[in-house]
Amino acid sequence: MKSLFKYVALFLTLGVATAYSQAEDLAPNSFYNANYAYILNMKNNSYIKCNVDTNGIEAYTCVTYRPTNESGQPLLSSPDSLAFYGKYAYISNFKSNAITKCLYDADGIESSSCYNVKPVDGSGALLNSASGISFNGNYAYMVNQIESDYVQCSINNDQLNPNDCSLYTPKDESGNLLLTDPMQVKFNNNYAYFDNLNGKSAFTKCQTNEHGIVVNSCKNFSLPYILGSTSALAFNGKQAYFASVDLQTNLILSRCAVESHGIDAGSCIELKMNAVSGTSLPTALNFNNGYVYMTIVGVNMATLKSTGSYLQCQTSESGIRLQSCFSYTSPIFQVPTGIEFSPN
Repeated sequence: MKSLFKYVALFLTLGVATAYSQAEDLAPNSFYNANYAYILNMKNNSYIKCNVDTNGIEAYTCVTYRPTNESGQPLLSSPDSLAFYGKYAYISNFKSNAITKCLYDADGIESSSCYNVKPVDGSGALLNSASGISFNGNYAYMVNQIESDYVQCSINNDQLNPNDCSLYTPKDESGNLLLTDPMQVKFNNNYAYFDNLNGKSAFTKCQTNEHGIVVNSCKNFSLPYILGSTSALAFNGKQAYFASVDLQTNLILSRCAVESHGIDAGSCIELKMNAVSGTSLPTALNFNNGYVYMTIVGVNMATLKSTGSYLQCQTSESGIRLQSCFSYTSPIFQVPTGIEFSPN
């Protein structure tokens, strides 16, 4: 499967076996701020909708949806990332390079309302290996993972305008590419951050202004205790977290301080989680009201068959409580590549 190769390739390169520790039951929080969690399944072109309560995701409520067009053809094609803006949910598709746009309301995403659009400029379609999708200010952003660039589209009438988009390729002073297989872009205050699945740099940091990302401000940063690659990132208050793997069969979380000048790479510390058998790669990281969630793709190296799960951990003011983490595995996940929570 071509779209799965982007994950399997890293496993083959690293030759690692990573996983996470399971622990005690979670204590409930006093409230929650999302009605539903959505997990994308790249393998069977679907999204999974789960209820969320004070204990986090209610795994037994998860249901699979496969939006189709009027002819009954699937709209999703290796879905990779999901974001909400205005009255719509937007899903990037790694294989078809389309964005699936769906209405959503208090009952969640309206699967029957979905349709596909393709961001373009005067030269034609701009997406190629479409990965992370995100919104910031007056713009929407999509990452081209294999091409190591990104697309920026304007927002009109509270909707992504696919006909007003531009392609950008951040480079250093010597003309070298800064992005190396980026999987997503996240925003915090006046900065944009790309994670880099391959290469020597853990993340790329760029300034933003009213016109979007300032492409000539982008710089790469490394974390000395990992291989250089990161595959997921998220912010929680004044902390940033990166997920990655290393050569010692460990799944690693990196916790960094967020200062006025953005992420302080010098402040980052390594948070290792206990390894068990299996080969795994974190694909998405997200915080929601007292919990952090990580989607994980596992691969059997003998058969190259994939398994999927999500990890859920409690959080506190000091950070993630690693001893509280537990995992949930289900056949419906298969290749989970994104997790997002619907706004209220």
